Amino acid sequence: MALSWPVFSGDTQQRPATYSNVCRHAESGDLLGLEVSFVSDADGGYALVQRYEGEAIPPELMQVKRRGDDLVLASGATDAIALRQDGKRMQLTYLDGQLSAAGRPSDTLTPSSPVWQGKNVAVCN
Repeated sequence: MALSWPVFSGDTQQRPATYSNVCRHAESGDLLGLEVSFVSDADGGYALVQRYEGEAIPPELMQVKRRGDDLVLASGATDAIALRQDGKRMQLTYLDGQLSAAGRPSDTLTPSSPVWQGKNVAVCN
């Protein structure tokens, strides 16, 4: 399993490799939400971002940039997502106009095993 253990951030603190809020729609079985897997600390870091909108959208590798207390995930020259550690959770804010499954510009991700590695997904609230 390539990404199931804690990885080191640039400030040498360990953080879980994956944060997620993916859930399964009770009636349709569709997967909804977002998953962020930190995959490398090279060149400031990289994260694999997997969106679920009924099914998995092709994953995107984003560069991690540190901005004060936030981690900003960038797709090319575009800042797409800001993450801020909040205890064990990550508070996420979309910077690129995306919305959460609930239609909000922000969301909360919790440490998790990745869905693409076989995690059993809970039913959405």
